[in-house]
Amino acid sequence: MISHKFSGLLGLIFLLLSQWTFAQNTQKVTVFKIDQPIVLDGLIDEDVWKKAESAQNFYQYFPTDSLRAAYDTKISFLYDDANLYIALDVTTPGDNYVIPSLKRDYRAGNNDN
Repeated sequence: MISHKFSGLLGLIFLLLSQWTFAQNTQKVTVFKIDQPIVLDGLIDEDVWKKAESAQNFYQYFPTDSLRAAYDTKISFLYDDANLYIALDVTTPGDNYVIPSLKRDYRAGNNDN
């Protein structure tokens, strides 16, 4: 029979190993404070966005886990005294996106969304 000390030690080893195997490199982004307002028009054309750091080099989780994302995505952050601004620069090939229904509450599972 396995002693309680040995089983406790074995459990601790498995716990520590599981933390090590699931460790991920997290990205850190510095968020800069701005003094001029951002126009919320869907464009990222203000000069302050050029000095903002961006999170990038993402990994996909579907259909294959742990691969670099097929298309580049950048997420930038800025803030002022009243707001947090988040800009997403998402690239994808083509521009032929079609949704087969405009019906309310349409389940668009096999769609371009």
